[in-house]
Amino acid sequence: MSKPYYITTPIYYVNGVPHIGHIYTTTLTDCQTLYQRFKGVDAFMLTGCDEHGMKVQTTAENNGVTPQQWCDQVAEKFKQCFTEFGLTNYNRFIRTSDEDHIKAAQNIWSILDKNGYIYKARYEGWYNVSDECFVTDTNLKDGVNKKGEACKVTIDGDVPCVWHSEENYMFKLTAFKDKLLEFYEQNPSVIVPSFRQQEIIQFLQTGLQDLSISRSKAKIHWGIEVPNDADHTMYVWIDALTNYLTGAGWPAENKLWPADVHVIGKDIIRFHCVYWPAFLMGAGIELPKKFFVHGWWVAADNRKIGKSLGNASSPQEMAQKFGLDALRYYMLSEATPESDCQISDDLVVVKSNADLANALGNLLNRCVMSKILPDQIVPKHEIIDKLIKNEAEIGPFETQLKDLVANVNKLFGLVDASMENLRTKDSLLAIMAVVYQINSLLQVSEPWKLIKSSTEQHSLIMYTAIEAMRIVGTLLLPFLPIKAPVILRQLGIPESDWKINAKILTFGYLQQGVPIGTEKGILFQRIEMEKVEPVKPEPKPKKEPKEKKEKKPKAENAEAVQVKAEPEKQE
Repeated sequence: MSKPYYITTPIYYVNGVPHIGHIYTTTLTDCQTLYQRFKGVDAFMLTGCDEHGMKVQTTAENNGVTPQQWCDQVAEKFKQCFTEFGLTNYNRFIRTSDEDHIKAAQNIWSILDKNGYIYKARYEGWYNVSDECFVTDTNLKDGVNKKGEACKVTIDGDVPCVWHSEENYMFKLTAFKDKLLEFYEQNPSVIVPSFRQQEIIQFLQTGLQDLSISRSKAKIHWGIEVPNDADHTMYVWIDALTNYLTGAGWPAENKLWPADVHVIGKDIIRFHCVYWPAFLMGAGIELPKKFFVHGWWVAADNRKIGKSLGNASSPQEMAQKFGLDALRYYMLSEATPESDCQISDDLVVVKSNADLANALGNLLNRCVMSKILPDQIVPKHEIIDKLIKNEAEIGPFETQLKDLVANVNKLFGLVDASMENLRTKDSLLAIMAVVYQINSLLQVSEPWKLIKSSTEQHSLIMYTAIEAMRIVGTLLLPFLPIKAPVILRQLGIPESDWKINAKILTFGYLQQGVPIGTEKGILFQRIEMEKVEPVKPEPKPKKEPKEKKEKKPKAENAEAVQVKAEPEKQE
C-alpha cells in the first residue's frame, strides 16, 4: 500500500500579515493538493507559521503582549486569510509553538548530537541583526548604516551587519559537502527547475562552513530550549525546518514521510536544499522526493513587491475586485519557476477578460443556451458514434472535429505530465488551447444555423462541444474550484463523475440523450477597467497593530472550495 501524497508550503514568519507571495505559494500547493485528490490520491497538505526568534520577541514587547499572544494573533490572521481565499484544503496548520513540534525539534537535535554532528564553540563573525544570522565574508561588501557610518553590508540587500561574538552550538555542515553533491548527482531532477539544482551544486562546490544553530537564552528566550542546556534556545534552522517531520507525525509514526514535494520560494532555497538535507542525513532520515522552487511576484516596473517599497497591494482587495477564481487563475496561468512574474490590476483584467469571460464563459453559454440547444438534452445520433470510433465520412467539418477530438484525448496526459512538476502554467495553456479550438469549431460550423438545416450535423457539433467542455471543466476543478463546478453543473455532469482519470477524460464518455443541467447564469463577468478603482498600497508599517476584527471580502470567496474529496482538517 502506497503512502499518502505529502505536500508542504514553507511555514510563514509571523512578522506581518499575509501578502501576495504567501497567497501564491499556498494557492499553488492547494491546487496540486486538489489535483491529486481528484485523481483519487490520498493527499496531505501542510502549511503553517514559523513563530520563534528575536523579531517576534521584540515585536511582541513593543505591542505590550507576550510572544505567544502575538503569535496567536498573527497565526489567526493567516488562517482567516486562507479561509477568505478558499484555501481550506490543508490537513494541518502547524505552528512551531505546538507541543508536538517542540518535542520533534528536540528529538532531532538529540539524534544529531548523539551522532556527533553538534558541538559547542565560540562563534565570531559578521551578524545580520535584521535576519538574525551570521553572514560569511563572501556575502559581504563595504557600505554604510542608517547613520552614514562605514560598515559591512550584505551583497544582496545592503543590510548593515555588526561584528558579533558568542558561544553557540554548531552543526558540522562541512561533513556533508560530498554526501550532498553525491545526492544531487544521483537525483538530477530533485529540484525543479533544473537550473536551481545547478545553483545548489555550484554553491556546494565552493565549500561549506559549520552552521551556528543556537542562541543564548539571555538574548533570545522565545525559542525551543536546547536539550540538556537551559541557557540556549534553538536557532531557526533546526526548529523551523523540522516542522515538515512534525507534520508527518514523526517520530511517533512515519505514514507520510518522505515529503513528495516541498514548495518554496527562491529566497529560501539554500536553507531547504543544503541545510535541511544535511540535518536529515545526519539523523539517518530519508530525504524529500522533490523541491519546487518558484520566483517572486514583481510590480509592473519589475521591482519586487514589498511593504518597504510602498508597492504592496492587499491581495484581499484584489480578490474583492476581480473574484477569487480570476485572481487564482491569473497566478496559476502566469507564474513559471524559471523567472519572476509581474502582477498588476491591468494584467489581471486583461487575462481574466480574454480567457475567462470571453473564451471560457462564452463557450459554456453557447453549449447550454436554449437557442442552440432547444431541447436541453445532450444530442444523440449515430453519426456521433462514428466520430467517437474515428470513422470516415462524418460531414463537412470532419477535419476540424477529428483534430479537436485528438487534442481532447491528449489533454489529460499533457496536464498530468505538467502537474507532476507543478507546472500550472503549462497545464492551463494546454486546457485553454482546447477551449479556443472548441470556440473555433463553433464559429466555423455555426450550429445556430445548422439547427434549421441539418439535424445530423447540429447533433454532431453540439455533442462534440459539450463533451469537450465537460473534459475541460473537469480538468479545471483544481484550478478554478469555485467556477469549474458551475461549468459541470450547467452541463448536467453528476458529482460522481468529477474525477480526473483517463477513463472519464476520454472523448465519448458522456452519455448521449441525457438532460443537461438546469442551472444557468454568466460564468465570468467582463471587468471594465474604468470601473476598477486602483488598489491602495498598504502603508509602510511603523509598528504592528494589535489584533482587530477584519471584514471578510464580499467577493466569491463566500463560496468556499467544495470538493467531496476534501479531508478532515487536523488542527
